[in-house]
Amino acid sequence: MSDQNPPPIPPQPGSGSGPAGPPTPPPTPGQNEWENVASGAAQSFGNTISGVSTPGFFAGLFDYSFSKFITTKVLGVLYGLVTVLIVIGYIIAVISSFAASVWLGLVVLILGPLIALVYLIFARITLEFYAAAIRTASNTTTLVDQGGLRR
Repeated sequence: MSDQNPPPIPPQPGSGSGPAGPPTPPPTPGQNEWENVASGAAQSFGNTISGVSTPGFFAGLFDYSFSKFITTKVLGVLYGLVTVLIVIGYIIAVISSFAASVWLGLVVLILGPLIALVYLIFARITLEFYAAAIRTASNTTTLVDQGGLRR
Protein backbone atom coordinates (compact mmCIF):
# COMPACT_ATOMS: atom_id res chain seq x y z
CA MET A 1 0.00 0.00 0.00
CA SER A 2 2.96 2.33 0.50
CA ASP A 3 3.80 2.03 -3.22
CA GLN A 4 0.56 3.75 -4.20
CA ASN A 5 0.38 7.50 -4.70
CA PRO A 6 -2.22 9.40 -2.64
CA PRO A 7 -5.11 11.02 -4.48
CA PRO A 8 -4.36 14.51 -5.80
CA ILE A 9 -5.26 17.46 -3.60
CA PRO A 10 -7.94 19.66 -5.16
CA PRO A 11 -6.84 23.29 -5.54
CA GLN A 12 -8.05 25.59 -2.78
CA PRO A 13 -8.90 29.25 -3.36
CA GLY A 14 -5.88 31.39 -2.53
CA SER A 15 -3.61 28.35 -2.06
CA GLY A 16 -1.28 29.36 -4.86
CA SER A 17 -2.76 27.17 -7.57
CA GLY A 18 -5.37 28.12 -10.10
CA PRO A 19 -6.43 31.62 -11.11
CA ALA A 20 -6.12 33.02 -7.55
CA GLY A 21 -2.32 33.00 -7.55
CA PRO A 22 0.84 31.69 -9.17
CA PRO A 23 0.86 27.95 -9.79
CA THR A 24 2.41 25.73 -7.19
CA PRO A 25 5.56 24.02 -8.49
CA PRO A 26 5.13 20.30 -9.14
CA PRO A 27 6.53 17.99 -6.50
CA THR A 28 10.09 16.86 -6.99
CA PRO A 29 10.71 13.18 -7.75
CA GLY A 30 10.20 11.12 -4.60
CA GLN A 31 8.01 13.82 -3.05
CA ASN A 32 4.23 13.72 -3.25
CA GLU A 33 1.81 16.64 -3.12
CA TRP A 34 1.11 16.13 0.60
CA GLU A 35 4.78 16.69 1.43
CA ASN A 36 4.77 19.82 -0.74
CA VAL A 37 1.77 21.22 1.17
CA ALA A 38 3.28 20.32 4.54
CA SER A 39 6.60 21.90 3.57
CA GLY A 40 4.87 25.14 2.56
CA ALA A 41 2.87 25.23 5.79
CA ALA A 42 5.99 24.66 7.88
CA GLN A 43 7.84 27.44 6.07
CA SER A 44 4.88 29.78 6.54
CA PHE A 45 4.69 28.96 10.25
CA GLY A 46 8.43 29.47 10.64
CA ASN A 47 8.21 32.87 8.95
CA THR A 48 5.43 33.90 11.31
CA ILE A 49 7.30 33.24 14.51
CA SER A 50 10.85 33.96 13.41
CA GLY A 51 10.63 37.66 14.29
CA VAL A 52 9.59 37.00 17.90
CA SER A 53 12.33 37.64 20.40
CA THR A 54 11.99 37.01 24.11
CA PRO A 55 14.00 39.08 26.54
CA GLY A 56 16.11 37.63 29.29
CA PHE A 57 14.52 37.15 32.69
CA PHE A 58 16.07 40.19 34.35
CA ALA A 59 15.58 42.40 31.29
CA GLY A 60 11.88 41.54 31.33
CA LEU A 61 11.71 41.90 35.12
CA PHE A 62 12.85 45.51 34.97
CA ASP A 63 10.75 46.45 31.92
CA TYR A 64 8.47 49.05 33.48
CA SER A 65 6.44 49.51 30.30
CA PHE A 66 5.29 45.86 30.57
CA SER A 67 5.92 45.34 26.86
CA LYS A 68 7.86 42.09 27.44
CA PHE A 69 6.39 39.04 29.13
CA ILE A 70 8.28 36.94 31.68
CA THR A 71 5.31 34.94 32.95
CA THR A 72 6.02 31.94 30.74
CA LYS A 73 9.58 31.78 32.09
CA VAL A 74 8.35 31.77 35.70
CA LEU A 75 5.47 29.30 35.35
CA GLY A 76 7.62 26.15 35.41
CA VAL A 77 9.34 27.22 38.61
CA LEU A 78 6.02 28.26 40.14
CA TYR A 79 4.44 24.90 39.27
CA GLY A 80 7.36 23.09 40.88
CA LEU A 81 6.99 25.25 43.99
CA VAL A 82 3.24 24.54 44.18
CA THR A 83 3.92 20.80 43.83
CA VAL A 84 6.46 20.88 46.66
CA LEU A 85 4.09 22.88 48.89
CA ILE A 86 1.25 20.42 48.27
CA VAL A 87 3.50 17.48 49.17
CA ILE A 88 4.71 19.24 52.33
CA GLY A 89 1.10 20.07 53.24
CA TYR A 90 0.12 16.42 52.78
CA ILE A 91 2.99 15.23 55.00
CA ILE A 92 2.07 17.74 57.70
CA ALA A 93 -1.60 16.69 57.48
CA VAL A 94 -0.68 13.00 57.87
CA ILE A 95 1.58 13.66 60.87
CA SER A 96 -0.90 15.93 62.63
CA SER A 97 -3.84 13.60 61.98
CA PHE A 98 -1.92 10.61 63.37
CA ALA A 99 -1.12 12.73 66.41
CA ALA A 100 -4.83 13.35 66.92
CA SER A 101 -6.10 9.84 66.21
CA VAL A 102 -4.90 6.65 64.54
CA TRP A 103 -8.15 6.29 62.57
CA LEU A 104 -8.04 9.88 61.40
CA GLY A 105 -4.42 9.35 60.43
CA LEU A 106 -5.32 6.31 58.33
CA VAL A 107 -8.13 8.21 56.61
CA VAL A 108 -5.83 11.12 55.78
CA LEU A 109 -3.09 8.71 54.69
CA ILE A 110 -5.49 7.00 52.25
CA LEU A 111 -7.57 9.97 51.02
CA GLY A 112 -4.82 12.60 51.22
CA PRO A 113 -3.12 11.75 47.89
CA LEU A 114 -6.46 12.06 46.09
CA ILE A 115 -7.08 15.49 47.59
CA ALA A 116 -3.50 16.54 46.86
CA LEU A 117 -3.92 15.40 43.25
CA VAL A 118 -7.09 17.50 42.90
CA TYR A 119 -5.25 20.56 44.23
CA LEU A 120 -2.36 19.89 41.83
CA ILE A 121 -4.78 19.61 38.90
CA PHE A 122 -6.42 22.91 39.78
CA ALA A 123 -3.02 24.58 40.14
CA ARG A 124 -1.97 23.25 36.73
CA ILE A 125 -5.20 24.44 35.08
CA THR A 126 -4.79 27.89 36.61
CA LEU A 127 -1.17 28.20 35.46
CA GLU A 128 -2.10 26.97 31.97
CA PHE A 129 -4.77 29.67 31.84
CA TYR A 130 -2.16 32.30 32.61
CA ALA A 131 0.21 30.83 30.01
CA ALA A 132 -2.53 30.85 27.37
CA ALA A 133 -3.42 34.46 28.15
CA ILE A 134 0.21 35.55 27.87
CA ARG A 135 0.71 33.62 24.62
CA THR A 136 -2.44 35.20 23.20
CA ALA A 137 -1.18 38.66 24.11
CA SER A 138 2.26 37.90 22.68
CA ASN A 139 0.85 36.52 19.44
CA THR A 140 -1.50 39.50 19.11
CA THR A 141 1.46 41.85 19.54
CA THR A 142 3.36 39.94 16.86
CA LEU A 143 0.42 40.13 14.46
CA VAL A 144 0.00 43.86 15.06
CA ASP A 145 3.72 44.39 14.44
CA GLN A 146 3.53 42.42 11.20
CA GLY A 147 0.53 44.41 10.05
CA GLY A 148 2.11 47.77 10.84
CA LEU A 149 -0.81 48.89 13.01
CA ARG A 150 1.29 49.97 15.99
CA ARG A 151 0.02 53.08 17.76
